[in-house]
Amino acid sequence: MVDVHPYGVTAFDYYLNESVYYGTTKSIEPIKCTTESDEEFMKKSRCWTKTALAVDFITQKVYVIDGETEQLNLMDFRGDHLAILMTNLDQPKDVVLDPRRSLMFMLQTSSILQANMDGTEVKTILEDPDLTAITLDHDNARIYYSSSCAIKSVDYIDDWISPVLITMTDDEVSSLAVLDNQLYFVGIFEESGRRSLTSCSIVGNTCKKFQHNVIDPWLASKIQSIKAYDNRKLVPRNPCEWMNAECEHLCVLTNSPRSYTCICSPGYRLNSDQKTCTRIKNYLLYIEDNKIKRSVLEAGEQFLRAVDSSTLIDASALKMKKLISFDYSFDGNFLVYTDYSNMHYADLINGTTWMIKGRVDCGLIPAIDWLSNNLYYARNCQSQNSQLMVRSVSELSASFESDNFLVKFSGHVGALVVHPFRNMIFFTQYSKEFGKYLLHAIHTNGSKYNFGRNIAAYETGLCIDYVDGRLYWLSEDAKKIFYANFDVFEPKAIDIPIISNPRTISAFNDWLYISNLTEIWRVNKETGGDAARAVPVSTSKLKVIHDAKVFRRVLQPIDKHHRQGEIADVDLKLIKR
Repeated sequence: MVDVHPYGVTAFDYYLNESVYYGTTKSIEPIKCTTESDEEFMKKSRCWTKTALAVDFITQKVYVIDGETEQLNLMDFRGDHLAILMTNLDQPKDVVLDPRRSLMFMLQTSSILQANMDGTEVKTILEDPDLTAITLDHDNARIYYSSSCAIKSVDYIDDWISPVLITMTDDEVSSLAVLDNQLYFVGIFEESGRRSLTSCSIVGNTCKKFQHNVIDPWLASKIQSIKAYDNRKLVPRNPCEWMNAECEHLCVLTNSPRSYTCICSPGYRLNSDQKTCTRIKNYLLYIEDNKIKRSVLEAGEQFLRAVDSSTLIDASALKMKKLISFDYSFDGNFLVYTDYSNMHYADLINGTTWMIKGRVDCGLIPAIDWLSNNLYYARNCQSQNSQLMVRSVSELSASFESDNFLVKFSGHVGALVVHPFRNMIFFTQYSKEFGKYLLHAIHTNGSKYNFGRNIAAYETGLCIDYVDGRLYWLSEDAKKIFYANFDVFEPKAIDIPIISNPRTISAFNDWLYISNLTEIWRVNKETGGDAARAVPVSTSKLKVIHDAKVFRRVLQPIDKHHRQGEIADVDLKLIKR
């Protein structure tokens, strides 16, 4: 028995006769194992919401449904590598595996999906509006599932013959298990909410010889989930055992002649040899709803294709009806985003995140200087003037109290970008005098810099084109985009009539990537023409695109010679708070 007091177990599965893998209700805690005491064990899973968990006992992998991001994740027993097998699931509840046949099944609120264990060949095999539980009878290749106080069964090998009714129940069934033609199910009494464990013998696709209160009623009332195991069966040969089948990251079972496939971790792509992995260095990085997503920027393609979605974003900003802002460091492989008042760091390689808690009455807007590894951020507080603050990105666990103050603003700051080579910060600030947002610039040490005068701008939508040396911003009514060179300030306008209510801009090569609340467009940065959707429109009212930026090395070059200018690098030790 495992004591996780005071936390509860959210999901578990059994590995042969050796150990139990499980997740708890404790926040930011990785998957645990009863035979592993290392605190670093599976730490990359700490940000997942472990709604369901299943163990592949052949290749030693853990499949985990993250209910918050609605995706299916995979991790090896060592915790060295992880993969995202399926995204955009519809309220997933459970995942069950048939490793001997290399198949898996996902229970959603109103459907059951079947797929190979590498996430390929996904298909909906059953639809029902009230699904509550699922289990497999591996010996007979049958799915058992519960719906509307009924337990039904269907064969998943012989062309999906229509489901048969096994039995009706008086109460909702929350969990199922099958072992040796014996069906076990947990019922929840509607009035009291108490639970009971019942079993029956399966004879000719019907339940007979019911046995109620299989275990002590008090213990049964505490049951959340049940699983059945048969350790008498021999474990099939592991095709990944020898040198991980030469897979650089993950060797995963699949329904193919060689029985396995190689999969790469998030941020990597599988090479043509189908074994090694190469880091994806060029893509569009964006936040939709509570997910960080990426779309690969393939040269020569008219449209961009989605690769995967990864990393949990705290959804509190959506509940507060505030939009998330973010910036990233290419060399550091991390992203910083805010959920209005809190600052979050997300590792773009392993998906881990951590948070610095801020004041609930202060909104934050981040901008990263990737050369000096400083994080600048505007702090808009309801009870005081807005401030521009700076901290080292290495101070990941420190509170905001130790950060350094640069300058104070009388009006709300809407957008913020930093130019490390020119030691300059550009931002939009609301002017009470003019009743609109104006464009401003300062040096990174807080001293003023004249860049135009009383230039009206939209609240958001600042962007630096580091290749051509330009600043882009949205017009006051957000119907045009203006840009000007840094050396010669002569603003030029670009019409974007096809894009309604734009909010953010990112520049790369000949293109601008422009996002609004539901989609991301790509247009020519000189003319606004050749418009194409880079990210399709979101059909769900609940999903909002918060921010989008192109992720590429050329946009964050490292050349220390360009840092030798009139304004010296920021030394945080010399800045007075």
